Amino acid sequence: MQGETFLFELYTEEIPSFYQIRAISDWHQKLSKLLPENLLEYSRIETGGTSRRIYALIHDLKPNQRSEMKKIKGPPQEMCVKDGAPTPALAGFAKKAGIAEDEVTFESWDNKMYATAQVNTGGQAALDVLPGIFENLIKGQAFTRSMRWGSSSIVYARPVIHYLAMYGSTTLTFASGTWEKLAPAKQPAGHFILGPATVKLANASQYVEAMDKVRITVDPQTRHEKIKGMLQAASGKDSLILSEKLLNEVNFLVERPVVVRGSFAHEFLEMPSIVILSEMEEHQRYFGLKDAASGNLRNEFLIVANGDPEDPEALENIRRGNEKVLRARLADGSYFYTDDRKKKLIERVDDLKRMVFHEALGEGMKTVFDKKERIKEISKIFTPYVYPGVNRDRLLRAGDLIKADLTTHLVYEFDHLQGEIGEVYAEKDGEDAEVSRAISEHYLPRNESDGYPQSKMGLLLSLSDKIDNIISGHLIGKQPTASQDPLGLRRQTLYVIEMLIQNKISVSLQQIFLQLLEDVYKITDQKKRHELTLEMIRFFTGRLATIFEKEDFDKKLINAILDTGGDVIVYAKYLQLDSLRLMKNDENFFLMLATFKRMNNIVKDFLAKNPGKTITPGVEEKLFESPQEKRLFEITNTLIDKISAVSGKERAEYEAVFKYIASVKADVDDFFDNVMVMHEKEEIKINRLGILNNAVTSIGRLLNVEMLQ
Repeated sequence: MQGETFLFELYTEEIPSFYQIRAISDWHQKLSKLLPENLLEYSRIETGGTSRRIYALIHDLKPNQRSEMKKIKGPPQEMCVKDGAPTPALAGFAKKAGIAEDEVTFESWDNKMYATAQVNTGGQAALDVLPGIFENLIKGQAFTRSMRWGSSSIVYARPVIHYLAMYGSTTLTFASGTWEKLAPAKQPAGHFILGPATVKLANASQYVEAMDKVRITVDPQTRHEKIKGMLQAASGKDSLILSEKLLNEVNFLVERPVVVRGSFAHEFLEMPSIVILSEMEEHQRYFGLKDAASGNLRNEFLIVANGDPEDPEALENIRRGNEKVLRARLADGSYFYTDDRKKKLIERVDDLKRMVFHEALGEGMKTVFDKKERIKEISKIFTPYVYPGVNRDRLLRAGDLIKADLTTHLVYEFDHLQGEIGEVYAEKDGEDAEVSRAISEHYLPRNESDGYPQSKMGLLLSLSDKIDNIISGHLIGKQPTASQDPLGLRRQTLYVIEMLIQNKISVSLQQIFLQLLEDVYKITDQKKRHELTLEMIRFFTGRLATIFEKEDFDKKLINAILDTGGDVIVYAKYLQLDSLRLMKNDENFFLMLATFKRMNNIVKDFLAKNPGKTITPGVEEKLFESPQEKRLFEITNTLIDKISAVSGKERAEYEAVFKYIASVKADVDDFFDNVMVMHEKEEIKINRLGILNNAVTSIGRLLNVEMLQ
């Protein structure tokens, strides 16, 4: 039979953009799974919505489920038949399956005989199945915060006003369960302020077009592009400051978008542009404009609102109202800025002594002033690895200033601008450009969408700040657990690893942590220093595995390379794994890794069966009885030399080692084909085991062969 379009729309109070965007995506994914599971046939699914409505269109939905024969399993055979006679269990299963008892068969399931029946499923009317599916969507939609309103209502992000269900030209009302708590509608609602009260919809397939006729754009992507085009047109000769994040948000604030241009007093431009833009974007959801020629911020902005482009009086009211609100906010910002500028940034440093970083760190370590002092000391230790040519005076100056803007009114009001305000104030104070830039960059990255420091001093101080956060967290026992990470140490660690890799910084974590714990954190107990160091190295290793897995490296190789024991040099580990990309299709290389594991097993097995026996690195060539022994001895020595020559700073060094390993497979196979390692003469046997042990020991510096399978 020919299918019709099915429409379901849930109409609600205004839902935050990030909730609704997620819900629209979830509905599409769940419907794509639930419809086939329920044997419903259709051509395609379309989901969308605005801040007040979410909808699903199921196109060409067949009126009935598909029929399907399905094999079902019942009780075990011994429960169904006793002493040759059928039991009530068999009768119950036959009744459930809708067949006669003698039609039940017994088949093996997991090596045990069970009652089995073929049943015909499906065939129900689609409209009998759909209410349960959409009840599942509504009740199962997860929100960060949900609410209940009224005495018998459902739980959802915001109050539900009504639902609309249509199949073709037929409007439907669902019964029982959740649907008893929700009001049905006969037609879609128009705009909640601008009207019309309802929208005439003759057929579900015409939903998007019918809404568009009353200027309500329900499709999110269409609305997104429409708003973007309107903003670009309204910017005229000026340059639009287009934030995709803000555009995505306003896309779910309006149903009938119009763009209105407003302005503010020119004198407010004396404030830092980041403050004005923050007021406009973060608080008011306005788009800023720049002069196309100079690149300077203009004292005009664009508002995306619900409105009628043919109603000039309404648009004027929108403009005046938004200008009034922004004027008040900018006046506050101007006051804070003027008051902040009465004091230079360097004069604020002592105020950091009254700001607590973490109380649990104790006296001499708990204030932000103490923290910035630690950052200075850490940066001096990191300098040879990150920025050996740094001007020491500028580094210490930046270290003193990096947290000073935390004491300003503007950062108190706009805490997300910390660092950026500091850079602006430092520039106005006449500080060195490198110092000023480092103040803002040392916070980077703050989140996944943030950039990384671009200057060397910014990088140096960013690493130092984050390392201090990580060590401080471990010192006070706030390490992440499986369910909690109160100080965000996982994120901080990932950023440190990314910066070390991106900037090709080879540094020994063990050496750095031990030195910092002793010199900066004044841990006098050597045992405690080593325990904390091992704890943090394990933590870094876990984060490294996470990063490498996202890079699509083989998990077994990741474990083998990270589990070599001892120190961790992040960049060197990355180079090892990265060089393996070239070997992923080289069968000889992976067969050789298996051979190294075989060598390791032979040596381990011998030592386990011969307690007290040892295998020394020394191998005596005079004990060789075959050319294969000599060749394996030469291969092992070459491998030892190549691995010893690796600096850990160039990928090509690892590539050369791995290519060499792949190249000698035939010779190594020749050894195992023609040489008996466990020779009857003890001295020859130990000598041959020595060759294998040397090979395993050498490769063990790069990867743990025991982790390979």
